Amino acid sequence: GRFIERVGFYNPSASANAEGLRIDLARVTHWQNNGAQLSETVARLVKFHAKGPEAAIAAKAKDAAKAEAAKAKAAAEEAAKLKAAADAAKAEADAQAAEAAAAAKAAEAAAAETPAADA
Repeated sequence: GRFIERVGFYNPSASANAEGLRIDLARVTHWQNNGAQLSETVARLVKFHAKGPEAAIAAKAKDAAKAEAAKAKAAAEEAAKLKAAADAAKAEADAQAAEAAAAAKAAEAAAAETPAADA
């Protein structure tokens, strides 16, 4: 139920200027030495807080780089799809043109084989 002592807080929706994580590491250590067990989430937050603000900045930069790479990959895939569609349309147009040329040639050959009505 109730907590015995509040040793910190976490606000995941904090704005850039607001404090999002505060942990009193001395009190966390005290309670761990007295038998307290940290949940997986709290253990991860304590580890993150212990690394300092430089690690947080590095993690944000890493996440931003991953997002940028994913965006670039998606753009490249979209460009490849568009190019493939354009190539397919060009191939279909070439096939239709070749078919039309063959039909015209066949019509010419048929016209050449039929005797002229005047002669």
